[in-house]
Amino acid sequence: MLGATACKRHPIDAVIVGSGITSLVCAVLLARDGRKVLVLEHEGRLGRCIRTDELMLPGLRHDTLYTAHPLFLVGPVYAALKEGLQSAGLIYCNTGAGTRKLLKQP
Repeated sequence: MLGATACKRHPIDAVIVGSGITSLVCAVLLARDGRKVLVLEHEGRLGRCIRTDELMLPGLRHDTLYTAHPLFLVGPVYAALKEGLQSAGLIYCNTGAGTRKLLKQP
């Protein structure tokens, strides 16, 4: 948690709560505009469901619930951020198979 002293030393223009795709895109666009942005996330890592995990079987890695990425890929935000995302290591691996959601059984 940031104390009052830390806030005075590092002024923040915007605080974004959560780190899903919409929050991260918002943070990037604000930062590109020269604003100082703080992203707060309750989970242990950023991205919410924008990640790949081994949930079903060891060694079987798949997207964790994030099935809307095709909409992101064809949108104006990805076009604007594509070069920076790729230089940071983002690689999209699309296949001919349809998109599915895999959930653990209760």
